[in-house]
Amino acid sequence: MKRGILFFLTQSAIVLALTITAQAAVIYTLGGANTAGGTSLGTIDTVTGAYSVISATLPNGYTYQSLTHNPTPGGTFYTTANTNSYLYDISVSGSTTSIGNTYHNNVFGLAYRTADNTLYAWDGQADNSATVNQTTGAWTDTGSHKPTSLPSGGHFAILNDVWYATWTGGEFGSITFFSPAFTQLGTNSLYSEMSLVSDGTTLYGITGAHASGGATLYSINTANGALTTIASITGGGGAPQYYFGAEVVPEPSTCALLCIGLGMAVCAWKSPIITISRKTWLIG
Repeated sequence: MKRGILFFLTQSAIVLALTITAQAAVIYTLGGANTAGGTSLGTIDTVTGAYSVISATLPNGYTYQSLTHNPTPGGTFYTTANTNSYLYDISVSGSTTSIGNTYHNNVFGLAYRTADNTLYAWDGQADNSATVNQTTGAWTDTGSHKPTSLPSGGHFAILNDVWYATWTGGEFGSITFFSPAFTQLGTNSLYSEMSLVSDGTTLYGITGAHASGGATLYSINTANGALTTIASITGGGGAPQYYFGAEVVPEPSTCALLCIGLGMAVCAWKSPIITISRKTWLIG
């Protein structure tokens, strides 16, 4: 009985902690090019839509476009600047480090694929997808796809190893990694200016001009492209477009709860068991 109760409490604590962790997603965003002095970095709460500024102006005054996150341990954010075609490492505090020259200054989409630990990119002028070397910035074309009509950055995101895209014609769908194929999944005029991001479980979209108070956060049904409104984006500085990536950030209380659950699991595993007269007793 005692062991059963301990097992139940352990499993409950772990499940609750993992559930809260999954919900505690923070979207990191890059603000649009007309933000004073260049591009800003901020976060959007995926529950309330609250926008918080981290850095009002990123270094060098460049127009940084597109943002993606490498979620592996020790991973980083990547961004590009359309003024010099370089790939950058960007910290959660807003500092940037130059990685190398892609020799493409129309990179309007970045997406990190965990299945092969590869950074994918999109040249919005040539309508070409590519892989980008994360150490040198070297660009390798992988195919020509559907014309994008030069969309703003952030129209691409990968979820469950599927590369999703929104197009300026108001279409939503998936694109293949190494061949010129596009599968349309839905249509909506909102897609024409929608940026995409995934936190590993949900595909999100942001559309609308934040400067005029019209930016909205949506969740997207990946089967048919249906949009569900989550919240209007509030707070922070003006940014007409959001080019963004995501990182799951557990809350401190969640981390503590998870540690308690794991600790209880270890105790249950290591406690000695004595069997007497066909009855099992847990000692300690």
